Amino acid sequence: MESLTAVVMAAGQGTRMKSQWPKVLHKVCGVPMAEQVIRTVKKAGSEKCVVVTGFKEELVRERLAGENIYFVHQEEQLGTAHAVMQAVPLFKDNRDGYACGLRGYTSFAQGNDRRSRLCVQGS
Repeated sequence: MESLTAVVMAAGQGTRMKSQWPKVLHKVCGVPMAEQVIRTVKKAGSEKCVVVTGFKEELVRERLAGENIYFVHQEEQLGTAHAVMQAVPLFKDNRDGYACGLRGYTSFAQGNDRRSRLCVQGS
């Protein structure tokens, strides 16, 4: 089975939330949203998770650190594609695997859908 790398975008400020906390660290059912996303991609078979940080990077790293969790920093927030580009060096050598990009503030997460809804095959 090909490997799956998840790219979780967690760099935004969440300005409209008017909070001192990064948007992805706000809790839903007692768990930070980005942590829920990471749990889900792991259930879906992700072997590696790359978290793209930006705003209050230290807090995000501290809260989300774990096994097979890697971090890259997005200095300027220039959009979704730019965020994913920051993570490419960590998975570009795995051309036969899959990569999926997810917003760190999405709390949809059911792990039972596996790869079918989470991924796009690399080319």
